[in-house]
Amino acid sequence: MTLINCRPEPQSHALAALLKSNNYTSYEFCPITIENLTDDFTQKRLHQFTRELDRFDEIIVTSQYAVEFGVEYFSDHWPQWPIQNWWAIGDRTADLLARYGINAQVPNKPQNSQSLLRALHIDTQKSHKPKTILIVTGKHGLGAMAPELENTGHQVTTLCVYERKLKTIDTAKKQAVLEAISQSTGVIITSQDIAIALENLRLLNPAHLSNSKFFVASHRIEQYLRGKGAQAVINCKSAANPAILCAIQNNLNTHN
Repeated sequence: MTLINCRPEPQSHALAALLKSNNYTSYEFCPITIENLTDDFTQKRLHQFTRELDRFDEIIVTSQYAVEFGVEYFSDHWPQWPIQNWWAIGDRTADLLARYGINAQVPNKPQNSQSLLRALHIDTQKSHKPKTILIVTGKHGLGAMAPELENTGHQVTTLCVYERKLKTIDTAKKQAVLEAISQSTGVIITSQDIAIALENLRLLNPAHLSNSKFFVASHRIEQYLRGKGAQAVINCKSAANPAILCAIQNNLNTHN
């Protein structure tokens, strides 16, 4: 019983180890890479908002990459953090922020942007005044949070510090991945970008969509795959590895 592990590195290795410890084999292939943005425009904004960090009431960090490429830079200039509220979409991101001495609030499950928005809305209502909010995130994301926050009167700044890029793969690698998917028990997809990349690389054909089980991290990914014709999509309701494992165990009756 083999599962296609489409998490980006290095999280894919941790997921593979967890699956192996529970008697599942996995084939690691992520169709995207995560890279920090080094262009002049991004670097100027990163430097600017680092200097101005203390003017924000709330800071939202959307992923561990936002920690790695954004918060780490902040930490070099702020040995002691300003007094403000920090938010992380998931436990993993919150754990990484804790390494920098930041006690971030995390929404209740399902841990996603909508849950965070609800929690932030409840929290900010207590002050009865609009907040100045910084969102540290990736380029070309869905960007759903900023408009919703602005619609409720908050002043929002979005700082993109990384981007996802489509991998280039040769014919031999593509054939190997296609064969692995066709022989797999399920495919693990933790972001819509990954689902789109698999499609762009022509790695999800109609047979795969009809016959494979897809273990996904959110309702948004589930909707996307069902719209493409996928028949069996299991929403793990989180991108956390334990949640993914739990969904797999609940939906696959036999192990290797």
